[in-house]
Amino acid sequence: YRAELLGAIKSHRLNHEIYITQKKGDATQVVAQRASEFDVVVAVGGDGTILEVVNGLRGQDAALGLVPIGTGNDFARGCGVPFNDVEGAMAVLLADQAKCIDLGEVNGRLFMNMLGLGFAGRGNQIAHCLPRFLGKLKYFLSVLLTFIIYRRSVVTIHFDDHQLKEPLFLANIANGPYTGGGMTVNPKANMTSSTLELAYMPALTRLKFLRYLSKLFDGSIAAVPEISYFYSQEFILQ
Repeated sequence: YRAELLGAIKSHRLNHEIYITQKKGDATQVVAQRASEFDVVVAVGGDGTILEVVNGLRGQDAALGLVPIGTGNDFARGCGVPFNDVEGAMAVLLADQAKCIDLGEVNGRLFMNMLGLGFAGRGNQIAHCLPRFLGKLKYFLSVLLTFIIYRRSVVTIHFDDHQLKEPLFLANIANGPYTGGGMTVNPKANMTSSTLELAYMPALTRLKFLRYLSKLFDGSIAAVPEISYFYSQEFILQ
């Protein structure tokens, strides 16, 4: 993608400066230090790179641009930006039609898309440990591995006048609809709604999990009786 990106920048005669990250946290640090010098800061990479750039932009006036060329590209899906398509992403950038979206915050750190608890959190942790050459397959494998090893634990979730407290199978606190390379546990989550959506599934048998697996990828998981949805601007976890 690098040659294609450089070619697109040259053909459109864009004033630019490229910074190549060296380690985790680099993007947040350099963006925080230098974003004031630019109108737009473009994150080139996957959801992890975008997350770092978003946190670096906190309190800055520069807009965020996306050239999503990662494995999952879930944030780009939710924003309607073409992914693994440099020309398509550049066309969105050059259209200069910026829009405002919501962001979530957990323990002082911003997130754009989703916070996963229970099965979802453990699955994401496993996915990050799998080799990158697996591509999107690593998300499917992480689901299967999590299915084998995950054991429910009690999590208390407070919001508004409600409290949920029981052994938890899955909970997603979502700003956007996609996770895990296109899975849609929160198909109605909206980045401009001013609320977060909690998908809450306290219990699920292993047999039903296998039956529901395909529903994670088409959004129909939202219709199963074991899952409930709640909306709030703030969820407190204990």
